[in-house]
Amino acid sequence: MLPDESFDLVWSGQSIEHVDLHAGANMCKEAFRLLKRGGYFCLDTPNRALTKIHTSDWHGGFIHPEHKHEYTNDELRSLLEATGFEIEVNMGVCEMPKTVETGKFHYTDFVVGNPVTPQPEGAYCIYFGCVRPY
Repeated sequence: MLPDESFDLVWSGQSIEHVDLHAGANMCKEAFRLLKRGGYFCLDTPNRALTKIHTSDWHGGFIHPEHKHEYTNDELRSLLEATGFEIEVNMGVCEMPKTVETGKFHYTDFVVGNPVTPQPEGAYCIYFGCVRPY
């Protein structure tokens, strides 16, 4: 077991969606335990608000067969804050304007949407930069 407060940064890239809700909450708690005060937990994950539209023709499944839970922006924000993190940055990756506007998935959004947007709710992936408070 790694010692408490031993890291300045914990990064989780496209991984929290591969575990169930209980394990996801434990993952956040473990990141919090491992971080020094003032340390950062940074993570990104698909945005369920958009993947739900993407997978509507797939009988409500997830975008990858190994995904256990895909989070909405608000859901993941609530989990991180309940764990004790302060959210410093919350952005979207791959803005999906036509998909959001029409409620139907538009693959052209991958080309025409902004690669990074300050509106995470309308992006295919969500990113959080969180800090363990002092």
